[in-house]
Amino acid sequence: MLPSREHIRLPIDGSFRVSRSVSPRGFPFTWHRHDEVELTLIEQGIGRRFVGDSIEAFATGDVVLLGPNVPHTWQSDPPKHDISIVVQFQTKLLADRPELKRCRRLVENARRGLAFRCTPKERSAFVELTEASSLDRLVGLYQLLDRLSHKRGRPLASDGYLTETTSNVVDASRLDRAIRFVETRRKRDGVPPEQRTVARHIGLTPSAFCRFFQRATGRSFTDWTREIRIGRACKLLDETDLPITHVATESGYANLSHFNRQFREVRGTTPRAYRQSRPG
Repeated sequence: MLPSREHIRLPIDGSFRVSRSVSPRGFPFTWHRHDEVELTLIEQGIGRRFVGDSIEAFATGDVVLLGPNVPHTWQSDPPKHDISIVVQFQTKLLADRPELKRCRRLVENARRGLAFRCTPKERSAFVELTEASSLDRLVGLYQLLDRLSHKRGRPLASDGYLTETTSNVVDASRLDRAIRFVETRRKRDGVPPEQRTVARHIGLTPSAFCRFFQRATGRSFTDWTREIRIGRACKLLDETDLPITHVATESGYANLSHFNRQFREVRGTTPRAYRQSRPG
């Protein structure tokens, strides 16, 4: 399934939209795109970030700049009290001003998405955008973009992820369908479906799907779904008193030893130590 198109309403009294989003249950999976450029700071949170065919972990302090119509979503893992600041504007906000040449080039380079690590000064600049009004807010955005233009952003989506060509539209659509199917089944069953089930859903053999997913995302389907399972385990460890053996079963692991090994590989600690380290 293709990403849904989000229609963003810019404020009547401003040239762009800036919002501070507090999500008590974390960022939900909402695969979408829009015409506007988007600049996002994760003030608080961890999970997985989907940008085009890129699937990566995100954490507090991450900044991402997305060009127009780049499919994306953030999903908290585990769902917690997460906070983000999101700035959305049209490309014409940077047009026809020689002083904004670097900013325009920055946005052009963000057609695949760009990831940055946020410095304390840049974080303060984001916060000031949410508090400033009128001209100060506009100047603040220009200054923030200019600062980012002097940094080396890391591209997210692959170089081949270009929606202008038919073959890439087919691949993008197929990846969209696979991700949406996994998320739908995970919400229904609690754990992601098996690889062969997803392959059948998008019309590929298991071996062809394995090669397709690796090529499209740079990682195996097994590694990706392992992170989803461990994310569910973390949620259960955080929010319930279930014994760890039950947590393992609820997360799709029939063997406790295997669950412990997988958990340590993803989180760097044991399930028991993870639970004991959480507040409350």
